[in-house]
Amino acid sequence: MGSGEGDNSPSRQGFSVYLRPEELPVSGPVEKLNREQAGSLFLISTSRPMVQQKVIDNQNSHFCEGSYVDGSWVQTDRTCKDQVRYEMRNVPASYLAVQVDVRHPNTMARR
Repeated sequence: MGSGEGDNSPSRQGFSVYLRPEELPVSGPVEKLNREQAGSLFLISTSRPMVQQKVIDNQNSHFCEGSYVDGSWVQTDRTCKDQVRYEMRNVPASYLAVQVDVRHPNTMARR
């Protein structure tokens, strides 16, 4: 999806929903709808789903002591080995799910 073109304004992203005219509960031709007309036709909901993510298990991991020297990590004890354990956790997704439903589904029989 697109975003702002390098300006300092908040980015705005968009998407399109494509429906066949027979799927909308309106009679006659459907042209560009204004916000109020679209709101009367569609129910829009957003959610942040939970997803499984691999994360470091800090309780069961061991990290060697050390410090940064000239921008590089140097361990205090050169024989020490990091022991990193991972676990799967349910965490909120980094994205939002948007669901668009027709408020009054067309009752015409599908062909």
